[in-house]
Amino acid sequence: QNQQRCSAANCPCTLEPDSSPFFSILANNSIVLTSSSLEATASTNDRYISLSCRDSGSPPKKSAPVTTIVSVSMKNKRPTAIRPASFTVPETLAPGELAKQLFTTDPNGEADTFTYSIVTDTLGLFTVSPSGELRLAIGKRLSYKDGPRVYNLVVRTTDDGRASPTDTPTPNKLSFDANLTVIIEEVPQSPTDILFENGVTSVSISEATNNSLVGVFTAVDSNVNNIFQYSLSSELSVTFPFYLDPANNSRLLVATTPLSGDIPPLDALVTPSYSVTVTLLDVLAKTFIDRTFTVNVTLSERGCSVDAGTVLSVREDSLPGSLVGFFSASEPGKGFLGDNSSLLITSSSSLLFEIRYSLLNDNISYIPGLYVRKDLPSNSSIFDFSKSPSYPVVISCRNKNPVTVIVNINEANMPPDDILFTQTAVLFDDSPVGTVLGTLRASDHNTVPLWAATFISLTPCVTPNTSTDYYSASLVKPFFCTTDADTANGTV
Repeated sequence: QNQQRCSAANCPCTLEPDSSPFFSILANNSIVLTSSSLEATASTNDRYISLSCRDSGSPPKKSAPVTTIVSVSMKNKRPTAIRPASFTVPETLAPGELAKQLFTTDPNGEADTFTYSIVTDTLGLFTVSPSGELRLAIGKRLSYKDGPRVYNLVVRTTDDGRASPTDTPTPNKLSFDANLTVIIEEVPQSPTDILFENGVTSVSISEATNNSLVGVFTAVDSNVNNIFQYSLSSELSVTFPFYLDPANNSRLLVATTPLSGDIPPLDALVTPSYSVTVTLLDVLAKTFIDRTFTVNVTLSERGCSVDAGTVLSVREDSLPGSLVGFFSASEPGKGFLGDNSSLLITSSSSLLFEIRYSLLNDNISYIPGLYVRKDLPSNSSIFDFSKSPSYPVVISCRNKNPVTVIVNINEANMPPDDILFTQTAVLFDDSPVGTVLGTLRASDHNTVPLWAATFISLTPCVTPNTSTDYYSASLVKPFFCTTDADTANGTV
């Protein structure tokens, strides 16, 4: 106000509280930069200095604050980051497909244009365009199951040397190398197949299997993380004898127990096989497939038995292969199944007899029959009532529970073997009619022979020892003409 210029000594100046913190005033009123952190940015490059001065009058007078603008020129700075530093890509990413668009964080803001390049890519999985398009390399594939699930690579970003958008690009280009993390994400894939017991299409179980494991289903799926649900066809009847384990529905169990209500026990004779259709639901992929398998039911050792007290009979003149008779053999609650090995003759009678089977009307069960062995010679008698009126035949079912079946030999009216003559008197030319010459006796193996001799004819002897044959209904017996001296030989 005095229109005088004050020296620094007479008019000292001070910064106002709202001044930029980067500056200070020295004793000579010089404004100096006191901070090395002064930077210009794309949004703000001006700094403000607010100061006031006082004179040396008494009392001193203070001026109104005066604000000075300090313009800070920007310089090119190095990029500080590439973003995103971590990201996820699906394992189904196709070769050449964009994985991620990269961006650069730079103190110069949008002043620079950036160029990208790959510094380190161990497996050569990716390529990057100058504009920052990171893509899966041609000929490469990702696999969550077989490949790396987390992949690291180093990408370099290089600016164009400008400090502000209005600058001209310069050779003073700055770069930054960033470690990028690529997380491979598993993509749920539809299962391709269902395996049963490691790949079979059918299994066999004994009909005696109850509440036991039949087999385990396994899904063929390329995923590592899966949630599978198995179910049986809804078209199955309530008597279907299989179910899936509630605790692990990939396990197929037999449902038949004595307490299973309407579900009958497994019976190889009634149902020798079952078709099992299973549905596999992939919860993550939201897809399902069906497969059908076969469960064969095999016969078990049923503990079959032959009824005791069976008595059969056969004529002693029976020929090889003749039926002796049928007998009863059964399995508990099942009937009898003849399979040529169930019943065996375990006694010496197997030399004379054999077992054969006849199919019953139900076309399922068989009834066993005892037969004269068909491989015996037919030119001689097989049985002789007089010597062996019966035979004990020991029969066992699968070598268990042997039972003796009695076979009685019925005596047959067999032809006499011979006619024997016993002379008791001498015949003279004047012997009266009715003279008893001797007795005839039939040689017959029947125990109670009933026979009658019929006189056919009498022919005078012409030549001694000349044979004449006479035929009866049962036996041909030659008698020879002899002299009286030959009567001791028993012939006439």
